Amino acid sequence: MYYILNETNKIIAADEGLLNLCGLSHIDELSLKIALGDIKFDPTSETELTITTSDKSDETFTISQTSLSSMLGRLTLVSVQLEEVGVQESTVPMDLDTDLLTVESEIEETIEEPKES
Repeated sequence: MYYILNETNKIIAADEGLLNLCGLSHIDELSLKIALGDIKFDPTSETELTITTSDKSDETFTISQTSLSSMLGRLTLVSVQLEEVGVQESTVPMDLDTDLLTVESEIEETIEEPKES
């Protein structure tokens, strides 16, 4: 996910993934929610960002920043990693992991021992 900051650190562009994360569909909605305080982007360091949404849930993400020179002045491209900081376990439910392994073994068996007609 990505967003672009202008020289005053205002978000002026965002990709669809970031908008979806915030439950929005357009940059104008994001700007309004930020202005109203319903959504907050709080960089806690140069490599971490906490996003607080209107339901008051906080999510912290790893970010990287790249300076851009543009016709609009200095911009900053911020890349937001999809994984939340500190999440180390698989977010896939155990049943789904087991089901996937079962399907995988069935496929392997079918490939190794084709059924005769």
